[in-house]
Amino acid sequence: MSSEQRTTPTKKQDQQRSLARRSEIGRERRKKNLENLLRSSVEFLAESGFESSTIEEIAASSDMSLRSFYNYFPRKQDVATAVDYLLYEVAAQYDQRVVPDEFDIVERMAFGMSLSLQVGIEEPAITRVSFDIYLSRYPTPQTFWLRAVQQFRLLYEEGVKQGQLVALQDSILQDFLFTPLYFVSNRVAETGQQALIADAVVQALTALGVSKDQSREVVARQDHSMVLNKIDSGRAYEKAAERFLDDVSTVAKL
Repeated sequence: MSSEQRTTPTKKQDQQRSLARRSEIGRERRKKNLENLLRSSVEFLAESGFESSTIEEIAASSDMSLRSFYNYFPRKQDVATAVDYLLYEVAAQYDQRVVPDEFDIVERMAFGMSLSLQVGIEEPAITRVSFDIYLSRYPTPQTFWLRAVQQFRLLYEEGVKQGQLVALQDSILQDFLFTPLYFVSNRVAETGQQALIADAVVQALTALGVSKDQSREVVARQDHSMVLNKIDSGRAYEKAAERFLDDVSTVAKL
């Protein structure tokens, strides 16, 4: 067999490459459509609320037909999942900021709380919808919230062991720490008063047993270091849509 014969593509190989290319183009089109649907859904739900909105109303807020919308989000739970992935991707951009090694437990907790509230300022609609879903009857998968709670729990338990924090009941931690913190996040986004972040973190640390004077000192020391890069929301929407499509494809193959 000549060298030319060995390197010439067969008809079957050409067909396979053509199919792969069409599949790639189709996936990119689906991802772009999903990004647009996710944006319109977030904008609508930020105003109308997740719990009180129907899937038909969410679909009507988009430029797609109801039938086309259902091809992407057949259930309201699917919208909740996509929004959860979106907040996860937004927060992941802040996670790239390294916590200084010299920070102790209290300072690390203050740092994490400040970052979470900063997300609320940068992306108020995403934060508001995500928190609305977190408090609704659609509790799963909570990708961002589960991770945030787990990280907080590890720091909190270590702080209790070290005697820097007081031991509180789980119900108190949930009802009087996280919920007010994220409601304040929405209020900060609405008013634009970033000073509320410092107040919220001071109150949260105080609820955990840190003295008010120490809480204020910790927050004051961190104020100058909390200048963060702007969130690339376009990239967050893109990655969230890509992850959602990957999950749908995985389920379809099972």
